[in-house]
Amino acid sequence: MMDLKIKTFLTIADVKSFTKAADILCLTQPAVSHQIKLLEEEFGIKIFNKTGSELKLSEQGEILLKYSRKVAAISEIAHQALADSRKNLRCIFIGMTPTAEENMIPEVLGNYCLQNKATKIRIVTGTIEEIKQKLLDYRIDLAIIGNPPWDKNLESVLLDQDHLCLIASPENPITRNKEISLSDLRNENLILRSPSASTRQVFEAFLRSNQESISNFHIMMELDNVTTIKDLVMRNLGVSIISNSACIAEQAKGKLVAIKLSGKTEMSRSLCIVFLKTFSHPEAVEEIRNIYNKMKDEEKSEGSGFSE
Repeated sequence: MMDLKIKTFLTIADVKSFTKAADILCLTQPAVSHQIKLLEEEFGIKIFNKTGSELKLSEQGEILLKYSRKVAAISEIAHQALADSRKNLRCIFIGMTPTAEENMIPEVLGNYCLQNKATKIRIVTGTIEEIKQKLLDYRIDLAIIGNPPWDKNLESVLLDQDHLCLIASPENPITRNKEISLSDLRNENLILRSPSASTRQVFEAFLRSNQESISNFHIMMELDNVTTIKDLVMRNLGVSIISNSACIAEQAKGKLVAIKLSGKTEMSRSLCIVFLKTFSHPEAVEEIRNIYNKMKDEEKSEGSGFSE
């Protein structure tokens, strides 16, 4: 499905060298150059510019790269879909942020597979922007994310609403209060998600709405593993901002204490299933949502939910 010209172009774009691309593709360097020449003739453009020893894409080359990556993604998915069809399987690629594994979403998807024996699911992780791009490039079929970015080519279905809270070890003196001010929070060591994470973005928006800036707080660590963040907080090494539903179990066991931050608004967000408008299996979206709602109703006493 993906011809040699595109494969050669993508390889050169990745390694930034005709010689290295030739080695990777097991071609001679003249053969690699010929494939690029054919591609330039096909589109009537110049793909690469060379300044000294540096190889750079031209403006038109950048555009071609964007669509070539989509071709590669579609080709890979087509090969996988055909391989699955020979086994009477349907594969659904689903994108999530890394911390989605901290909630009941994987269990929801597991139940979906049990109810649809001919379906298997492959989970791809990344930031919200990375997942959005994967959707637009046809590299995944669905995404389950919080506060999804808007795009005219995408549709979303609401799954749930959640709120963020400040978590601390029971040994931390701030847990004596059910609510603390932002000025008091300045005295704490913060362990936060990276700036690209939905949790972090919601927190920073909350700060701005209260005439505060993240720069006024002491961020001790930034990482994207919620389990590790909770473990560090339980060891009283700092405090964090996290989805309330991601730490219900730890709160119930007395390992973490959730504290409300005083402010004008609550740190809330939505959890949605996001997909391209051209997605061909809308019934899968509805079924996943039904399973989620059923499990939420069954387990609401335990506080199952989501995090990003």
